Amino acid sequence: MFKNISIRGKLTSLILILVVLTICISGYISYSLRKNMLRESFIQNLQTLAELKKERIQTMTESAKSDLSLLINMDAVKAIQPAQSAMGDMFSGEEMLAADITETEVVDNTQAEILLSTIKQSSGVVKIIVTDESGEILLSTDPSDATNIKKEIKAIDNSLIKAANQQVSFGNVFVNDGGYFMAVGTPIGNAGNGLTLCFIILDIGPLFTDIKDDLGFGETVEIVLAQKRNDIALVLNPLKFDSTDVSVKIGGGKGVALQQAVDGNEGTGYSVDYRGKETLSHWTSVPELNWGLEAKVDMS
Repeated sequence: MFKNISIRGKLTSLILILVVLTICISGYISYSLRKNMLRESFIQNLQTLAELKKERIQTMTESAKSDLSLLINMDAVKAIQPAQSAMGDMFSGEEMLAADITETEVVDNTQAEILLSTIKQSSGVVKIIVTDESGEILLSTDPSDATNIKKEIKAIDNSLIKAANQQVSFGNVFVNDGGYFMAVGTPIGNAGNGLTLCFIILDIGPLFTDIKDDLGFGETVEIVLAQKRNDIALVLNPLKFDSTDVSVKIGGGKGVALQQAVDGNEGTGYSVDYRGKETLSHWTSVPELNWGLEAKVDMS
């Protein structure tokens, strides 16, 4: 067939083929460049967003530590001691029996109660609680039926109490009447002195509201906070695309970037989120709280 085509025709056909190939190659290169530029733009946006949210969390933790530092250095707070310890310091057992002294006659926390209530109002914390070393509540700005801090914060173990005996420690997020809260505790006096602990209860609902705000980066952009609990990464904050309690199995095929985040890693790349959707994600951690943070955007 090509034998019947003139040389001029063959040249024209060859030129047309070369032009079409050039256009196709040029279009592909242009598409690839635009795609890479868009990807880099999203990566920068996600990294910026993650950094801003992380700074917001760190501001909260620093404020909490500052509030506790103020509290535990006040004489009235230092004077709060377990009843038995306070009586033992003042009287011997024989003297207490002879004088028929009771706990309420020895331990007067009125000054401390007034002081803690004033600090609570000025600092914006939900509640201030002083306990003994085992978490038994000695004084609270808002007494409840809980006699131990463990019940107050709906804890499943004594890990926060043990940690607070040594240094400033942050508890797990807990839900109460639809709100999100966290306890922070520290020893009063020298760490491990076996006397008293001070806890503040924080309302972290406003923090979670700030975390949820995508700052206009995109409709499918979402920020997820999670914490490793045994073999799952438990999502802590209310999500944009799911109103139920969400968790992902460690080692599973969903929430891959989130799994990296709760393990303390940081990175950027393609992932599969908690819904099973393909995303471009940036993940990092908040070591002080043992939280993982993921900022992500849907790929489709």
